[in-house]
Amino acid sequence: MTTMTRARMLLGSDTLLAPVREVRAGPVRAILDGSDLRLARVGGMEIVRRIYVGVRDPNWRTIPPVVTALELEADVDHFAARFRVRHTARDLDFVWDGEITGDADGTIRYAMDGVAASDFWCANVGICVHHPVQGAAGQPFTATTPDGPLEGVLPELIGPQIKRDGLSLPLFPAFSDLTIGPATDAVHFAFDGALFEMEDHRNWTDASFKTYSKEPALGRPALMVAGQSIKQSVTVSMPVLASAPVLLSATPSASADLRVRLGEPLGRQVPRLGLGTASHGGALTERELQLVRRLRPRHIRVDLYPRGAQELDNAGAAFRTCAQVGCPVELALFLRDAAADLDRARDFLATCGAQVGRVLVFADGAPATPAGLLEQARARLEEALPGAQFAGGSRVYFTELNRLRPDIPPRAGAVYSINPQVHATDESSLVENLEAQADTLRAARAIYPTQELIVSPVTLRPRFNASAQRAEPEPDPAELPAPVDPRQCSLFGAAWTLGSVKQLAEAGAGAVTYYETTGWRGVMERATGSPLPLRFPSRPGMVFPLYHVLRDIGERREAGVVGCSSSDPLRAQGLALYNEQGWRILLGNLSLAPQEVALDGLPEAGEARLRVLDEETFEQATLDPDGFRSGYRTVRIHGGWLVVRLGAYGVACVDLPR
Repeated sequence: MTTMTRARMLLGSDTLLAPVREVRAGPVRAILDGSDLRLARVGGMEIVRRIYVGVRDPNWRTIPPVVTALELEADVDHFAARFRVRHTARDLDFVWDGEITGDADGTIRYAMDGVAASDFWCANVGICVHHPVQGAAGQPFTATTPDGPLEGVLPELIGPQIKRDGLSLPLFPAFSDLTIGPATDAVHFAFDGALFEMEDHRNWTDASFKTYSKEPALGRPALMVAGQSIKQSVTVSMPVLASAPVLLSATPSASADLRVRLGEPLGRQVPRLGLGTASHGGALTERELQLVRRLRPRHIRVDLYPRGAQELDNAGAAFRTCAQVGCPVELALFLRDAAADLDRARDFLATCGAQVGRVLVFADGAPATPAGLLEQARARLEEALPGAQFAGGSRVYFTELNRLRPDIPPRAGAVYSINPQVHATDESSLVENLEAQADTLRAARAIYPTQELIVSPVTLRPRFNASAQRAEPEPDPAELPAPVDPRQCSLFGAAWTLGSVKQLAEAGAGAVTYYETTGWRGVMERATGSPLPLRFPSRPGMVFPLYHVLRDIGERREAGVVGCSSSDPLRAQGLALYNEQGWRILLGNLSLAPQEVALDGLPEAGEARLRVLDEETFEQATLDPDGFRSGYRTVRIHGGWLVVRLGAYGVACVDLPR
């Protein structure tokens, strides 16, 4: 049996996060995370979310850095970090020397000097800056472009990424200098070595505006030749610091205490949560069926490509699983020859006897549902599917829904999928990107004011590479398939799932599909175990920690959603539900450090029931899920407060009777 080390319990691998270091540049505090600079703040104001060097292969996969020779000199008001970084993947080999400095006047400079160590094709190489949404959305900006100065306002709702002649266009023309914000809090960025552009990263649920270099030739794969060099830098400053440094405090404004506070009812119920069909194609055992039933899923998604007998047989087996679970089918229909495929689908659906609650209509290979296809599908199928909802939209990201804005009738649903790893794979980025899930719903509501908003599916990794411009290389059978993330079976996966449901529930999603039923993309491991136990260290038949988050919510699936705010959403978030049974509040620690979370806004006095999922309870929660779920303890509320201690990536369930 697989040994569940602490690292495996927390992150599903044998490696924990490398230590990070806080550094200071006068009143600016930031985090040095390997070769990245993160979360630069002045007082309580975040001015930069992240600065790093991005290396993307020709299919836009991000090639992770390997950092060596890191040297850090740090004092109370200045710092200097130097290091070497290498990015390698198949024939790609890029090496660069980096330097990050912070001065006592608050100025930060990030510089890279790199060279191609081989001939390779790439999509982009160079410095990237992530601007925090809270400090940038709706704010004025000025930029220096080759054609002169430019002024504007960054969008509040997500700005669409327009394409012209196959190339993605930035929010505004390329620039060498950029200032964001009003004069009293303006942040200035001076770039050197290339022109830079900006996109609204929220299109892919990255919680930032992203400034990126145009090296070597942005838009289409470019060949870098061995010996070719790239040298760039960005200098970040706040003019107000130099002119009147007393205006901004050098100490954080937030208290050291971490608070999650209950707010007001939001007037909406929990989204209808469902699961995807297991991609391994195997039938569920009786134990697995019982465990899935206890999640109380509102649907199970079945993908159907109505081409031939094998595809229809696979769908029929999946439909039988839905019937055994006792929930409707969410049918994702991928059409190539619309008329012929719809006829085959109609004949199949008329005889299979499945209860289909929703039909997602896509054109196979198209980024979004073409005009007229949704109504064509409804006309052909509604007799075989009385009462079913029809929906169209994007088969991949919100990006396509925002750019193409397919015609979706008011009575239909608008759908798109979410995963947090389109651009980055580290835990910090996955946590940061949670808030952008709510942003996509707010922007979708502005486009489709009456349609139900459906997110299907939510996965940890991309299901396929929607940006690929050439054939993907054959997968290495000794490595995990690209859609599989070992954090699926970890405590991190549970905490992230809680944060995702919180964002989508509070922002008004109507229905959401999470993950799959079983297997390494599901909510529990199969009885046969992991096909690659050294890469995906699950135990045969174990329930993944995220199962308990979905079950806690499924048990209150008719509850109303209550607003729940956190004093630091990057460290902890909460989801509050209320119905005739009383309160159910889920708290998640989104960091590797143990946290004491003060839950505020409760009744002045009384008792609550508390259950915690963490390293100490991991064994029972994953191997004896029902026994774990009965392990509540009673805690007392004092003055409307309850303090809950959460271990690394721990999740707590707090129940209060009505």
